[in-house]
Amino acid sequence: MRRTLLAALAFASLAVPASAAAVWQPYANTEQGVRAEFPGAPSVEREQKPFEGGEGQLDLITASTLVDDQDYYALATTRFPVDGPADTAQLLDMAAEGAVGAVNGTVISSQHSQVNGIETMDVVASAVVEGQALKAYIRIQFKGRVLYQAIVVDTGPSNEADALRFTRSMRLT
Repeated sequence: MRRTLLAALAFASLAVPASAAAVWQPYANTEQGVRAEFPGAPSVEREQKPFEGGEGQLDLITASTLVDDQDYYALATTRFPVDGPADTAQLLDMAAEGAVGAVNGTVISSQHSQVNGIETMDVVASAVVEGQALKAYIRIQFKGRVLYQAIVVDTGPSNEADALRFTRSMRLT
């Protein structure tokens, strides 16, 4: 009986997502008004690029972490030097098409909704990059001059629960 119980506990521990061992940590970008929970401590990079749609600079800030050398979690913000279009849904569609199209991916599902009063788009996509099958979970929001994206790129067995936990944890502040 005791061996059966130990075997069951050992098997159950194999079913726990790898990132469950990671300590989920809050991250906040107070400058661009967004926060999210990461499975581990993210590193932060900042880059400025010329704005191809006109004058000024794009201000990109990306917080990211890699879990188990296979799951990439990123919270990306892009501040534009001009206001966005009045049709936010169209802008979200364009952002999703750009992200998925950049890797010749295929949209598996997409959905527009309102999250805390902000137009939101959730996308699940797949792609093959350098022979590696990828699955991506993306939440996109736009407010004022800032495009917000929470992205999980999964290269191993899909861990949808953690991917959704991360993307859904994105909150504009």
